[in-house]
Amino acid sequence: MKTNESAGASARDVGGQGARDLTASNTVDRLARREAFSETSDPAAYVPRAETEKVLESIRAWVESDGRGSTIAAIVGTPGLGKTLMLRVIEARMNEARDGDVRAIYLPYAGLSLTDLSIWVHGLLGRVPPHRSPHGSPSPPVEVAAAGAGDTAGASDKPSGVDDARKAMSDLAALANSFREPFFLLFDDADSLPAETLGALVEHLPPSESRLRILMTLNPDSKATRLLSSLHAFAPPQVSLRTRMSAEETEHYLRRRMEWAGLPAADIARLKDGLARRLHFLAGGVPRALHAEASAVFEGGGTSAGSPAKSDHKRAKRALDAKRQREDWMGRPIEDDLEI
Repeated sequence: MKTNESAGASARDVGGQGARDLTASNTVDRLARREAFSETSDPAAYVPRAETEKVLESIRAWVESDGRGSTIAAIVGTPGLGKTLMLRVIEARMNEARDGDVRAIYLPYAGLSLTDLSIWVHGLLGRVPPHRSPHGSPSPPVEVAAAGAGDTAGASDKPSGVDDARKAMSDLAALANSFREPFFLLFDDADSLPAETLGALVEHLPPSESRLRILMTLNPDSKATRLLSSLHAFAPPQVSLRTRMSAEETEHYLRRRMEWAGLPAADIARLKDGLARRLHFLAGGVPRALHAEASAVFEGGGTSAGSPAKSDHKRAKRALDAKRQREDWMGRPIEDDLEI
């Protein structure tokens, strides 16, 4: 009797362990599916295609031109095509094998005064701007011009905004000069730059061959047009990122992202059965939209749930219906083909 009880207990233990192993495996697969289609700017997740490789080559040529022609360059691209990822890939490639020396730094937010921008950039590098005291207050200011001739009325102990900008620009220039090679600020969504910050950059940066250079990303809209117009003295080269992925590029992109995230081979094999083309149709060749549509399909169930073709078709149909409902509620997307 005891022998039978022991055998039963052993069977339960084996069965319980098998269930735990299956649960753990399913959890890992779900996490992998989520990672494969997440919005990430990890350079390791970059999947090359003709358009993005052309962008990277254009920026590489500008970087290696020693700033001749322009201190500033811009990537102008449709939302969702990967401008942020382009900046992170550029940052990673510029900084690799530098023996601790930094050549580029990514800035996800541009809506700062020049003083705050300088503090942020120095802080990211573990430094303190020369014009800042250890307590974080401005260094002793230069004299502020009197309100009246020969009169000290209206004088202030606080430096003017112009003087703040000059000091911040001086700090950034000193930072750039501390490196062996020119130093690059990579501004994402640069159309959020305040007018005062943009004006200070225009006033103090050399138009070309500067040790401090700027690469920015912009959407192709009226805000970008105005910003680029204010930079006419720099004649910044504009690199376009406007072409969407083809159906073949979409399948390649999905396969590479799924391999990068470690999805099971059975999941990846589903792409061959027309699923990749259906997802391409749903997303319109836009990576950001593709992530959402692929998540709706792949996170809806495991690889062994029924016939792959039939279950994939149902999930793709549900995703298409959801997409149409979103667009009916929010309005159909309008393509802005404004050329900068």
